[in-house]
Amino acid sequence: MDYVNADITTVESGVILHGVNCQRAMNSGVARSIRNKWPVVYDEFMTNSGGVQMLGHAQLVLVAPGLWVMNCFTQLYYGRDGRRYADVNAIDTALNHSFRFMGYNGVTAHLPKIGCGLGGLSWEDEVLPIIEMYASTYDVPTTIYTI
Repeated sequence: MDYVNADITTVESGVILHGVNCQRAMNSGVARSIRNKWPVVYDEFMTNSGGVQMLGHAQLVLVAPGLWVMNCFTQLYYGRDGRRYADVNAIDTALNHSFRFMGYNGVTAHLPKIGCGLGGLSWEDEVLPIIEMYASTYDVPTTIYTI
């Protein structure tokens, strides 16, 4: 696993994974940057029904030849009040589906510290072990973007 201090929207191939909420809003954080760079990701995101039934789902969107964005439904609600919004079980389920796809298709994973910014989870204790497990299980080269 590699860590880079770079903008995730500069990735040119592989799969960019990021967390989204189930309220059909993509207005802040990494999700907003992705929405601005690739409007088709938002258009596809808006085709979902929203609600709790989306937790743990992963929606794959092709944005360029050899480059996809995976909308991972990791939190039911969202906010900027310091509460924990991301759901560890939803992250686990969405990442399992995502890494399985990447492993079977031989593509690289690119992701921020999913669920740990506005989502409120602990990177070291809650999210990193999940990513390490699936990256290893499915043998997927993985890069974590820190800005």
